[in-house]
Amino acid sequence: MAIRTLNISFFRILLFTILTVFSSATFAQVNVTLNIAPPYPVHLEDILLFRSQSVITVTNTTSSPLQIKLLAHISGDNGVDGKVKPAFLPLSPLLLQGFETKVLTGAQLRSLNLNLTENDVDISGIDLAQLAQTETMPEGMYQVCIRAHDYNTAAPLSPEMSGCAMVVITHYDPPVIITPGMDEYVTPHQPQFLNFTWTPSGQGGISRYKLELVDMSLNNLSNINDAFDQPGILPFFTKDNLIASVLPYDMSMPQLQAGHQYAVRVTAYDPQKKIIFKNYGQSPVSGFYYQAPGGGNQDPDDPDPDNNLPDPMDGACVAAVDYNGPMGPMQNQAGLPDGTNIQVGKFVMKNTVFSANGATYSGTGTILVNFLNTKMNVEFSNIQINADHRMIQGQINAKVDAQSMVSDAMSKDKNGVLTALPDPAQFDDYISQANRLASVLNP
Repeated sequence: MAIRTLNISFFRILLFTILTVFSSATFAQVNVTLNIAPPYPVHLEDILLFRSQSVITVTNTTSSPLQIKLLAHISGDNGVDGKVKPAFLPLSPLLLQGFETKVLTGAQLRSLNLNLTENDVDISGIDLAQLAQTETMPEGMYQVCIRAHDYNTAAPLSPEMSGCAMVVITHYDPPVIITPGMDEYVTPHQPQFLNFTWTPSGQGGISRYKLELVDMSLNNLSNINDAFDQPGILPFFTKDNLIASVLPYDMSMPQLQAGHQYAVRVTAYDPQKKIIFKNYGQSPVSGFYYQAPGGGNQDPDDPDPDNNLPDPMDGACVAAVDYNGPMGPMQNQAGLPDGTNIQVGKFVMKNTVFSANGATYSGTGTILVNFLNTKMNVEFSNIQINADHRMIQGQINAKVDAQSMVSDAMSKDKNGVLTALPDPAQFDDYISQANRLASVLNP
């Protein structure tokens, strides 16, 4: 029995050795090596078609001439996998004589595979709709392999895991504006000079930057995040194709207006689209006041720049503001021009838009809530205003949109209460759907 067992084991070992040798002889007729130099391609199509600085070396290890095709396969540590189907037939074969070695660039291999289409590629681990929308591969570490196949039969001629190179795909963080700082007061100088600086992003020598300025005061804006990508609002100044992460703003550029507030945004990009940036390369929007500081970094129209006045009593500052002070002379009925600042209790309403209705006014505006250090949009209906531009009758309400987490009723009632908080999923949807991303908000 022991002898028979030994004979069976020996037979299995011999059979395994023969199959291994046969398999190696079949798959190792061609040796393939691959080198990919940075910057690494970020588009799946560019990887599979070798639109990068790639060098492929192929060697025929047999004495017989071969007609081959070279097919790519990419797999990532994030589960993404894409490969060219073995049935794909390039425009023409790559000819290798016996024991011949050829060195191909990515452009040469691409010329052979120009007829590759999306129907020739198997993709898994990523939503195709997302891939079509972003046109970029997700961040991750990828292994890119080239395998030689017989041009006519599609039989593999090189080992599966040979001819590989590692590629790291990174989506770079957008720049962050350093100077001027958020809500900084910049003292005007003659001649004009101001340094804009931001953190570098992407890769040196490849990244380019675009700086945009919007005059908030000229456009009657209160929220710096409303300054860009809005219909009808044009940048006051734009400078493109900047190489360094600094722009000296001097007297050769449009004159900044003293007393105005400005919003600034920097966008990083790659003209050749070889590297990718998060948030389309757009920095968080920053804002500054072009005037000498006075009483701290507060709004110029803040009635309490040192934040020393007591807050309104009875919770009135939470939602609505009422005024029960002296009436004073009434505003004439000729009407108030839009943009007139109105004193509302201990607040100032700015960016006003009026609609006169006899002796009362309706409309919208913005109010700086000093103790929260933020501005809110407000609306009013049938309020009375005296000749000193003070509201003497009526109520100002916080303006609530359809997506707000605060109910309309609560915004109009100082005794309103928040009855329930949303669940985490609802809160996440609220943030995402309304584009209220923390990365683009400012305190």
